[in-house]
Amino acid sequence: MSAGSAPFVGGDLAPRMRAWGLPLKAQGPRGTCSVFAITAAIEYAVARRNACGAPLSEQFLNWAAHQASGEAGDGGFFSDIWAGFQAYGVCAQALAPYSETYDPDYRPTTEALRQAAALRGKPFAFHWIKEWDVETGLTDEHVAAVGACLLAGWPVCAGMRWPREAPWRDGVLRAPDDADVYDGHSVLVTGIATDSLDAVGSLWWLKDSAAGGCARAVPVSYARRYVNDLAWVELP
Repeated sequence: MSAGSAPFVGGDLAPRMRAWGLPLKAQGPRGTCSVFAITAAIEYAVARRNACGAPLSEQFLNWAAHQASGEAGDGGFFSDIWAGFQAYGVCAQALAPYSETYDPDYRPTTEALRQAAALRGKPFAFHWIKEWDVETGLTDEHVAAVGACLLAGWPVCAGMRWPREAPWRDGVLRAPDDADVYDGHSVLVTGIATDSLDAVGSLWWLKDSAAGGCARAVPVSYARRYVNDLAWVELP
């Protein structure tokens, strides 16, 4: 899909997610934000095709990512998580419920593996808008591509440098000093609250697992400075 240059009329895909029965989820104290973002994108892609949705398992996908990458720590990069999905798929949340604490010895059941493999066989596609780079923010082309994805009805996974003490006001992140951000946090971008891609004061709406999956927003000006990587998941 080409990003194009057409402006994105302000809106949010979150109401569509709610209508399809996709739940808000919380990652708790674990470092699994990237797993939650990718899982939410896969859930959305399945729901868009079927016009109804069902929660998928972050617990399973976290395990799958570790099998694919050989890493033992909790969470991972978008690339590792997608490699895990390509290798193993993902099952329903009910077959592999999320644990509040990380268990390095977790193994999925035979039924979870069977169901996950069936979903893996569908023609998903993973698209980078910006591959991971902690030294750079976003160009005009990146911002336009996010708008084009949202306009086409696809949410976008975003990994970004994040404030150590996030200064929220009315659900909107206020920009901190560079010295106060770290690498980082991942969210799902679900919409833009403006009638242009990058107007002064325009916002990206987020589905944020660190906030129980609830809606929050970051200024596009913040995203331009601090986003490390962007990707989206498609199921034609």
